[in-house]
This record gives sequence, C-alpha cells and structure tokens, in this order.
Amino acid sequence: MEASNEQARAIDDRGVYNAVCADITSFDSAMQYDLIYSVNAFEHIHDLDVAIGRMFSALRPNGQLFTLFGPIWSSDVGHHLSILTEDKRELHFFDGILAPWEHLTSDRDALHTKLASRYGEVTARRAVTYIYDYNDLNRLTERDYLRIVQTSGFQPVLILRKKAGKIPVGIADATTTREFLMILKKDPVSFLERAACFIRFGIAFATQKVRTRVAD
Repeated sequence: MEASNEQARAIDDRGVYNAVCADITSFDSAMQYDLIYSVNAFEHIHDLDVAIGRMFSALRPNGQLFTLFGPIWSSDVGHHLSILTEDKRELHFFDGILAPWEHLTSDRDALHTKLASRYGEVTARRAVTYIYDYNDLNRLTERDYLRIVQTSGFQPVLILRKKAGKIPVGIADATTTREFLMILKKDPVSFLERAACFIRFGIAFATQKVRTRVAD
C-alpha cells in the first residue's frame, strides 16, 4: 500500500473513471469503488483482517478485490531474506542461501552459526534479525490467509496457488503454496461466474505463455 494518496482520471469506452493509489488505513470512507487491486503487498500487511475489512467497505455492491502476493511465510522461501553482505554482495531468498523451509525447521542460533561460517558474524546477525524480526513481514501462514478471507465477508471468485517443493515431514504450518492469486467479490458469486473467470484466466495465461515462447 502506498503511504500517500494519488488520484488519476482517464477515459475508456464507458466514459471517465477515477483511479486512486492509497493506503487503505487512511482511505476516505465516503468513497466507494468498483475494483481494488493489490500486488505483492498482503504478505507485508500487519492486521490484514482489518485492512481487508476496510477494502470490503470501500467497494460498491458487486465490487471486486484482486490481489497477487507472496512468497508467504509458510512457503519454502517465505523468509524473504534480501540483504547485502559486508562486502556488498546481495543475499537473496531465491539464491539458495537457506534450504527450503529452513526458517521453519531451524532456529536463530543454528542459522547464525551456519551463515557466520560463510559470510561472517555481522552478515549472519543481520540475516537472522531480518528473517525473524523484520517488521515489514507479517509472517502469516497459508491457513491464516484462508481464514481471513473466509471471515471477511468476501466471496471467492477465483483463488489460485503457485506451489513449489515438497514439505518436510512434521513441520507445523509448512505449505507448498508460495504465492496466491485471489479475486474476491463483495456479493454472492454464481457457479457460472466462477467458471467464466477461470476460463478467461486460463486463456489469458496460455496466450501469455505462447507470446513468451515466440519472443524467445
């Protein structure tokens, strides 16, 4: 969510429409919209249930919320580790710095020992602090997100999961779901509406894959 509000006016074939980029926590409660979208933000929002409640209130009847977000905490790379070492090398969560789900299977001391042997004490301390204390992560699990949606008042039009890996045995809350794509509606959703949305998404996804291959 952006900290400042920005408004734009544009023209489409239906006439004039307004677009607002805003922090939902300071959103003008008198305004209502047809669509809210959020990209790569839900895994960072504390009190997500409150934020989604505000989004629900900000939508007109039959309005929709589109959100794409991840990796979530319960996934293989849910720690989001992204820091610089003392010699300015980037440590990134997709570079295999930690084993899959190691932020769930290990603890601070073990991770510190492992990373210190590779990158030094300062970098190890910074990494462990980032993984477990970094305030811009909410550390919600897949179960948490689904519970929040279920109790929000929204009705799911489409919920897709991008999955990766094989979960280690006996790890509480670990999931293969790395990212979510959700389309949620303020009012009831019919079977045909869900089916049509799924078909449109499938066609768009397949078309993009073909375009990517042609471009390559």
